[in-house]
Amino acid sequence: MYVKSRPKLGIVLFLSAGLFMLFLGFIFLVLPDYYSVLNEYGMMHSIIINFVSGFILVMSSYVVYHHPEKRRICAVVVLGFSMAEVLSGAIGGAYHFTPYIRDVGVVNIFAGIIGVFGGAFSIMWKQPSTRTIKTQDRCPNCGAILREKARFCPNCGTSLSETAIYT
Repeated sequence: MYVKSRPKLGIVLFLSAGLFMLFLGFIFLVLPDYYSVLNEYGMMHSIIINFVSGFILVMSSYVVYHHPEKRRICAVVVLGFSMAEVLSGAIGGAYHFTPYIRDVGVVNIFAGIIGVFGGAFSIMWKQPSTRTIKTQDRCPNCGAILREKARFCPNCGTSLSETAIYT
């Protein structure tokens, strides 16, 4: 059975940030104190950004889980939406004088930073090489298994030519 290697940390951070953003959007929409203050100060875009960014991050975690080869494009999308979340929090409310809006700004920044880390880890992740042992990976003299680019056989000491073994 073949198991795909996946950027697990990136997927977990995508999913965590996305679910957190969806949760925040739901909380800000349902709680009357937050909703009325956000509506009064024209901050309803924060709720929309939470829902859209959260949905995109959750879907990106799904795509990266099932198609790890698409991790870079998903990571770039996640970075974009996570940065939108950070900017929404910073511009919209982190430094606002009203406590409710300041709370919204701080948690938006926190959710966005989780997504940024997830995108960064997914971009930096490298798929481990799956090297299979072939007949040319064996010593021609004794048949011992050789390390990649070995110059001498570790078993019998026979000098190995790279061009003859790795062609």
